[in-house]
Order: sequence, then structure tokens, then C-alpha cells
Amino acid sequence: MTNKMDNDEEKLQQTHHGAECCFKLMLQENKRIRAKVPAVLEPLMIFHVDRLDRVIEPGLNAINWTSINADAYLADVHAAFQDFELLVDRVSDIITYRIDAVLSDMSGTTLVDLPADEPWTVDHFIERTQVNRTVGKITIPCNTNVLRFHRDSYI
Repeated sequence: MTNKMDNDEEKLQQTHHGAECCFKLMLQENKRIRAKVPAVLEPLMIFHVDRLDRVIEPGLNAINWTSINADAYLADVHAAFQDFELLVDRVSDIITYRIDAVLSDMSGTTLVDLPADEPWTVDHFIERTQVNRTVGKITIPCNTNVLRFHRDSYI
């Protein structure tokens, strides 16, 4: 009888240790994923962070780690982590490759050349502006094609 009680106590300690490790890993993963959210996006991600909190909350307050529900809970949390991380990665990619890249290219496109040392005539100004406009017409479609290629890689 004592041997059986020792076995049961040992199994309970192993279960408790396993649950504790699992819980620590879950909290570390939560922290890692939340750290990936760019500061500029934090206000926009409030709804998604709240949803993630609602998924995690039962494990912090209600679930007994030796209960039958623990495996289902961990599966739900893991799925929520995957969904949230995918969202953060995609939004970060959109910012990097679509918004920041286009703004960078736009900032490098000359719209108007202004004289540095002597004034231009109106005709010379119009000529220089048309040249810049032609260069811009070539640059913008090239950038648009790059963005289409990047967008299609997600599909």
C-alpha cells in the first residue's frame, strides 16, 4: 500500500512539474510574441491582444493543471499564439515592404529641380519638370510591379 502511495505521489509531482514547465513556456511564448508588435501598431492591436488575453485567462484563474481540460486549453492557447504571430508578421511585412518602401522611393523621386545658383526661365523650368515627370512615370510602375510580386507571394 505504501509503495502505491509513493508511486501516486511521484506521478503527482511529475505532473505538477510538467504543468509548471508548460505554464512557464506558455508565458515565455506570450512575452516573445507580444514583443514582436511594433510600437506604432500597439493601438491597432488592442482587440487582438484582448482576444489573446481571453484565451490565456482560464489557465491563470480557473483551470486545474491536472484536469482533463488542460490539454484542450493548451491547444487553444497554442492556436491563438500562432494566429496572433501570423497577424503580427504579416502586418509588419506590409509596413516594411509596402508602406516604408514606397515612402522611401517617393522621397527619392525628384518632382521639381530648382536652380542652385541662377534663375531659370519659365520654359527651362517646364522642360526640367517634364523630364522629372517622365522619370517618375518610369519609376512608379517599376515599384508597383515589385509590390504586386510581393503581394502575390502571400497568396
